[in-house]
Amino acid sequence: MHQTELQYLILVRHGRYQDHAYSDESRVLTETGREEIRRVAKHIQNQGIQVSQILHSGKKRAEQTAEIFAKSLNLEQVKEAPGLHPEDDPEELIRTIEMESESTLIVSHLPLLDRVAEMVPGLTGSTDPVHFPQGGTLCLIRNETGLKPQWMITPEMLKA
Repeated sequence: MHQTELQYLILVRHGRYQDHAYSDESRVLTETGREEIRRVAKHIQNQGIQVSQILHSGKKRAEQTAEIFAKSLNLEQVKEAPGLHPEDDPEELIRTIEMESESTLIVSHLPLLDRVAEMVPGLTGSTDPVHFPQGGTLCLIRNETGLKPQWMITPEMLKA
């Protein structure tokens, strides 16, 4: 029996962003937001986690967050993907995740991420439901029975 490589799914809420912007799509990360995401990305890198792709919603703050992770994890590019906007269907995202065959990091928004976490076995029906603060990151591992939660971190847990 040979050992197979772990398949990770990492869900990330974008970093802190500037409230004043022309549109919701154009809101950019603050310097604090960028620094917090760099710390989270460094933590993932230090865990030895490798991802094959980074997907984001297309909103500027999510794209910037994804680019910080890509730089830290030595990936050349990030991709905009459908189904990652705040009000998108969490069941659709779960179906997409279940069909994914590569380790993937996804940058998205609330309420979508909280709603997806509510559907993950091991987190479903918890008395202390998962909540994604800005920069919050949930690491899941796929095994033969599905997705299994590994850990969750927030930028505050990784203070410099």
